[in-house]
Amino acid sequence: MPALLVGVEPPGADSAAIATIAAPYLRLLPLDFAAAVRRSVGLLELAQPEEAVEAAAAALRAAGRRYYALSPQLLPRLPKPLQASTLDPRDAQRLLAQVQLTGPPEAVPWTSVLVALPVQLGSGAAVPAAGAEAGQAQPLARKVMGVASSLAFTGGLSLLAGKGKKDASEKSRERPAAEPSRALLVLVAVRGPGDFVRLHTYADRCNYRVLAAPQPNAEANWRALLAALRARLPTGVAGAEALAAAETGQRGPLFADDAALVEYTRWQLALCVLRRLGHLRE
Repeated sequence: MPALLVGVEPPGADSAAIATIAAPYLRLLPLDFAAAVRRSVGLLELAQPEEAVEAAAAALRAAGRRYYALSPQLLPRLPKPLQASTLDPRDAQRLLAQVQLTGPPEAVPWTSVLVALPVQLGSGAAVPAAGAEAGQAQPLARKVMGVASSLAFTGGLSLLAGKGKKDASEKSRERPAAEPSRALLVLVAVRGPGDFVRLHTYADRCNYRVLAAPQPNAEANWRALLAALRARLPTGVAGAEALAAAETGQRGPLFADDAALVEYTRWQLALCVLRRLGHLRE
C-alpha cells in the first residue's frame, strides 16, 4: 500500500541532500525525487510500499533529518470544510459549531481537536481584469497596444493612429483589482480512525454573541474568541503557537488559495497524528 513520508520541518534548500539519501530506497531518480521534495510543504504521498517508505525515513533519521512514514489510512484526504458561523466555547466538554442556518450545532469534543490554525487566505495579488480571455493574463486592450508597439518598429504605427486612446471607463476596467486577505480559523478534529471533520470560520462572518463580553470592535472580538478557544484545546494541538500569536494581533501565515491551505493543514495534521501515535517527540 502507498505510504506518506512526513518531514518535521519544511524541506527548504535541503531537497537534493534528502533525495540523495531517500531515493535509493524508493527506487526513484534523485533528481525527480528532489523536485517533488521542493514542491512539498513537508508531506509527500508516494506510490511505494510502506516498507520502502519506512526504510527511507529510517535512513533520513540516521542522517540527522527528522522524517517519518505514515500510513494513508491514518491520514486520508481532508473532507470539504464545514463553514461555521458560530464557534461556541462555553461548554467545557465540547465545541459547538453552527454550520447550518437552522438546526442543532455540530458537537466536537475538545479532546478530538488536532489542528487549530489561524491563517490569512487571499493572495493580495492582482486578479485578472474583466474582459481578459480565459487562460490569458492580459486583457485584449493590452494585447492591442502590444501589436501597436511591434508595428512601430516596422513603420506601421500610423495604421493604429488614434485607436490606442482609452477613456476613463476602459482604464478602470483594466486596472488590476487587489484581493484582500481574510482572517480564517481552521479546525480539524478526528471522529474515528481516518475520519476527520474540518471547520472553517472567517473573522468577518463570525457570530460573537457567544463571548462573555462582546465588543463593538470586530478585531477585539476575534482575538477574544481565539483566546477562549485556546483555553479549551488539548495540549499538543497543532497551531497552538499561532493561536497565541494571533491573540496579540499578529497575522497568521498567508495562503494564496484553498489548495495551498489544504496542503499545509494536512501536513500539520500528519505531525499531530505522529505525536498521538508516539512516533514523534519534540
